[in-house]
Amino acid sequence: MAPANKDINSQLRLELDEPDGMRFTRSALIVFLLLVGLFVATRLWNLGSYNLWSDEIFSVGTARYSWGHLFHETISDAVHPPLFYILLKVWIWIGGQSVVWLHLLPTTIAVATIIPLFLLARELRLPAAALNLVLLFTAVNGYLIFYSLELRMYSLTLLLTVCSLWLFVRFFNSKSRTWKELLPLFAVNLLLVYSHYYGWLVVGIEFLFLLFWGRHKLWPFTMSAAAAAVCFSPWAVIVITRAAKKGGIGNLGWLAQPDAVSLAGFFGNLHGAYQFRGQIVLGLLLFSLPIFAWAWDGLRRDSRKTNRRNPILWWLVMLSFLPVLISFAASQMGRQSVWNRRYLIIVAVPYLLLVAIAVVRLRPQWLRNIALVLVTGWATLAGFQDRQFVMRQRWRSVEPVVKQMVQAESGKGEVVIYVFERGLFRMVRLYVKLADPQGVQVKLVDGLEGITDQHFWIATREFANTTPQSREQLWASEGYGVGQTFQGVFTRQEKFVLIEAWREEDLP
Repeated sequence: MAPANKDINSQLRLELDEPDGMRFTRSALIVFLLLVGLFVATRLWNLGSYNLWSDEIFSVGTARYSWGHLFHETISDAVHPPLFYILLKVWIWIGGQSVVWLHLLPTTIAVATIIPLFLLARELRLPAAALNLVLLFTAVNGYLIFYSLELRMYSLTLLLTVCSLWLFVRFFNSKSRTWKELLPLFAVNLLLVYSHYYGWLVVGIEFLFLLFWGRHKLWPFTMSAAAAAVCFSPWAVIVITRAAKKGGIGNLGWLAQPDAVSLAGFFGNLHGAYQFRGQIVLGLLLFSLPIFAWAWDGLRRDSRKTNRRNPILWWLVMLSFLPVLISFAASQMGRQSVWNRRYLIIVAVPYLLLVAIAVVRLRPQWLRNIALVLVTGWATLAGFQDRQFVMRQRWRSVEPVVKQMVQAESGKGEVVIYVFERGLFRMVRLYVKLADPQGVQVKLVDGLEGITDQHFWIATREFANTTPQSREQLWASEGYGVGQTFQGVFTRQEKFVLIEAWREEDLP
């Protein structure tokens, strides 16, 4: 029986039953080129208006260190491997530290994802309609746009994930166990795990898939994964040793345990988020029904014939759901939650591919057309709405408000800005340095008891409906008088304010 099973597995290919593979008609090619343009435009539009926020400022600060200090800082942080910081340091060396230039790094990486996505679709022999649909999903999705703009490692993780999937399919579909296909996969997987620890979930699922559907290629892949683990082990040992001395990874303490709403909300972000009650449930129904139809069609057939024809369904299902379930379970059972929707960016393309293929495969034709209209309409409208939401979430008010304050204090001697939040402290400190390196200090304090000056400024966040009268009453109750105030929109619910203050006995 074992040889027979081996023969069956050796006949399997990760591809659809498309006799001509990916074939573009003239209209399909025009749509593809328009979608590529849309993908680029949604990431470049108004790029210069975004301020850096706390985590991005940490990225810049780390990349500005010497090489030795860069690795020391990354090890101390322990949350992410060093690859992105290395690339950012080189990027700064090439073009400097302007906000536009800095944001061009993750944006360029995100746009480059189109290339391995196309190669993956070609290797899977997807019809042009399926490729265009998944390209539309990724082009307008607010979740993916957000993390393609953020000066962090998430766009890099997404790019390397898609590269890994493409090279894995090429390795799986090759007729022999050649190292020619395996060596590039090893290199990309090594870069992936040095980009984000969740990259190991991608490698693990590739191994698990081969365990069930490709045992004839399991041994060479296992050797490749083991080699990646060996190359990664020095970093792992250093980080684990440092974290043990510190009593754990304290930087993850803010992550809350996920619940069912967290699960549904994550996939809701992949569908496209609306601001109305019940939108997550409605989106789940709309996008999951084609997947269930595809799975049901597969289960109806003889299992041997189905596997021989189409393991692509189960491959995409594993990549789409297992990382989410593993992260969810680990966060429930472990002492510290590791659930974060941005870490799960590795499932975005497999899941959207799963939906796109399932929709295109729907039969009869009228049902397919209805599903196409519904999912494309939902994703596009949600994308434009969510795009506006993303724009409002980019902390654009910090830099101009700081500049106003610095100009107001120009020539008056030294003054201190006190900040109560570490993330806000990083932002204010950065923009003070950019506006005027001298004359204004920024200090992080735990509360008002840390303030020793008679005259100072407070940088804080307020609810959007806070009035000057209520602000004055609040600070008067603490024994302070309020002077000038500069403010700007922070998010839809909050504003960023810089408040000039004196002790009551020293009011001017």
